[in-house]
Amino acid sequence: MVWLAVMCVGAGVALLLWGERARRNAGLPAGRVVGRDMAGRCEQTSSPLLVAAHLGLSGRPDYVVRVGRAEVPVEVKPHRRAGRPYESDMIQLMAYCLLLEETTGMPPPYGTLVYAHARWDVPYTPESRREVLSVVAEARAALGAPDVPRSHNHPARCRACQVRHACDEALA
Repeated sequence: MVWLAVMCVGAGVALLLWGERARRNAGLPAGRVVGRDMAGRCEQTSSPLLVAAHLGLSGRPDYVVRVGRAEVPVEVKPHRRAGRPYESDMIQLMAYCLLLEETTGMPPPYGTLVYAHARWDVPYTPESRREVLSVVAEARAALGAPDVPRSHNHPARCRACQVRHACDEALA
């Protein structure tokens, strides 16, 4: 019986160490994962959709990690390689920070952005909050505009566009 207890304790310690190593390898901040949305990436969706109905904004970060009393969003771009974060990824991450603030009542101190070989902890500040709200307002205004020209000249991006079939400005 004693050997069974020792084996169970040993297995528990091994799993704990393996989990900590996996967390570090994934680029997650130290803390407890309280939500994840990695569907299509070998995991099941287990975190609720974050909604700020009065802003018309909703989303689900790849991970939510509890760090102390705060919840921190983590966005993973596993195939992206860049020396610095893309602006669109920063806006997405700060939008998740805003959603966590709206749904929990507590602003996260930062959000974490993970690329293939880099990780950034991006501070969530009043300025970044204002920027996200500005982008949301700009997007909402564009939705109501009668004519919004395409904003790029990248054929690959155009081919991957979800509304290409309805676009009269699609690139060849």
